Amino acid sequence: MKNSLYTFIALVILNVSAKADGFRSKLNIRTFNDRSIIVEIDRINYNIPSREIIISDLAPGDHKIKIWTVGGQYHNNCGQGSGNFRLVYNGFITIPARSKVKAVLTYQNILKITDINPLQGNYHQECNNTIVPISYGYCGNYYGNNYANNNYHDNRFEELKDLVGRESFDDTRIAICKEYIRTNPISSEELRELLGFITFEINRINLAKYSYRYVNDPGYFYTVYNVFTFDSSVNELINWINRQS
Repeated sequence: MKNSLYTFIALVILNVSAKADGFRSKLNIRTFNDRSIIVEIDRINYNIPSREIIISDLAPGDHKIKIWTVGGQYHNNCGQGSGNFRLVYNGFITIPARSKVKAVLTYQNILKITDINPLQGNYHQECNNTIVPISYGYCGNYYGNNYANNNYHDNRFEELKDLVGRESFDDTRIAICKEYIRTNPISSEELRELLGFITFEINRINLAKYSYRYVNDPGYFYTVYNVFTFDSSVNELINWINRQS
């Protein structure tokens, strides 16, 4: 009788475990400006610095999470040298069942879930039970071609626009744009798109002036002019640029 009871309990545990597997999820974490980070979740450390960390095989529910940004030589994702670690988030994240979850640490150090999609097929197939630090070609030969770099940049820029578009005030939008522009390559055309999110003309002028030294194609900076409402704004910007030469 006792053996039968043990067998029954074991079968129940196995059944619950098998069902739980089917509800496991995958979490993708990064910062809004793609700083390298390390993560601790449920007291498990994922301490290979990376611009983007993927944590697989997460049970649904609330998880305790800590995030540190990494300075020093780790900023280029090559995993070499030493860095300065700063705890920027200490809180919880709620993970839904059987989902791919994307989360971004905002410039205010708030962890926001930005995207949730159903996890297709068996989670072992998609998640592969691994923690993956993604370099996206920044170490020269991680993917071996520029396509990965370009695709990575395009995705990050689209997410930046989505983040800026969610904000209500120019001051917040400008702060986000400046931090991104300071730490990421940006073209004149991309800057023109960002200026389109700014409400007030004077704020557009000031952001354009700030960004001029960061664009990677200053010869095409004229493409930003059509975002301004007044000719006087364009003339002010042109005169300012001429004084920088």
